[in-house]
Amino acid sequence: MKTILRMRVLFSMLFMMVGCSGIRLPGEPHLRVANRSVDITEGTIQNTVRKIRVYALMSELAYRKYDKGDRPPQNSTDEAPQKTDEKSEKESRADKERAQGWLVLDNWLKERKWEFQKHFKLPCGNNSENLEFDIWINKSSQPPEVVVAFRGTDDFSDWPSNLRGLLLYHRGHDQYARLQNTGDVMKAVADACLKAGPAAEVTSTGHSLGGGLAQNLFYTSQLWPSNRITRITVFNSSPMTGWYQFGDKERRKQAMTNFDKTMEEMTKGWQYPEIMSQKYGFGTMRVNERGEILAYFRYIFRVFCPEDPFISVLNFNFTQGETVKQHSMANFAFHLLRYPDDASQL
Repeated sequence: MKTILRMRVLFSMLFMMVGCSGIRLPGEPHLRVANRSVDITEGTIQNTVRKIRVYALMSELAYRKYDKGDRPPQNSTDEAPQKTDEKSEKESRADKERAQGWLVLDNWLKERKWEFQKHFKLPCGNNSENLEFDIWINKSSQPPEVVVAFRGTDDFSDWPSNLRGLLLYHRGHDQYARLQNTGDVMKAVADACLKAGPAAEVTSTGHSLGGGLAQNLFYTSQLWPSNRITRITVFNSSPMTGWYQFGDKERRKQAMTNFDKTMEEMTKGWQYPEIMSQKYGFGTMRVNERGEILAYFRYIFRVFCPEDPFISVLNFNFTQGETVKQHSMANFAFHLLRYPDDASQL
């Protein structure tokens, strides 16, 4: 018991130093690791990059500021917070550059028929945390698609969610509890599906803490009779998904029973272990930058986990250097945006 407490304290201290992150404890019944890990140098993966690029851009756009409502600002001046003191000039320039980048990503998505619907900011009980996410739809795709993109750690108040499972105790609702115990998010998904069109597919995505929340939404959705999330694509994701605290054992069992039935229907005739390479679309795709800060924590827990053919890991090596900077969603999104569609350009 003392060893477990020491490990929790140690990991909590580490996470306080590294930024947007989280971790889940071993022993969770669903903790299953990818059956394959694909390196960018081992083959041409342009088709997969084209699919995940959209979700990467949305995961970065989930960090936009919405001080004036639930619609994004129309120019970078409105979007970037204004700094006045000299000490903050560097921060101000960085904020403005990121805001300009958001406009580029937003326009790229609009050109491809993606429609931004709304930004949601749901308070988490009595503390200062908020569960924040965007809803996007594409009516012209076949079939129509709805995307739920979760914001990762953006403020000190997000840390209780980031450290869920490591804290010795936790007061009040955090973002995982807010997601699991209310129907607000699934109602937003259902409304978006009605707007997108018949048979719309739903994808959940996010970066770091947002990636953990995106996977948790997938588990939560298995308890709903319709509008279940069938595709998850996350980036440099927190290893913690909140499953261990996902209600009682019977609730978790029912969620996984529903998931297994859904996957059985969707994957008839598929061949393992090449399920994701043959027909990308259902299950979890975890996309990572090699060497980023959370990679080491994910690796530790992979050692103790059985494989799962519905979870794939895709590793890139776009940048080298500081592990915290490699964790950045902005850098990752723009590298994927510039990644050539033609393999001959590699």
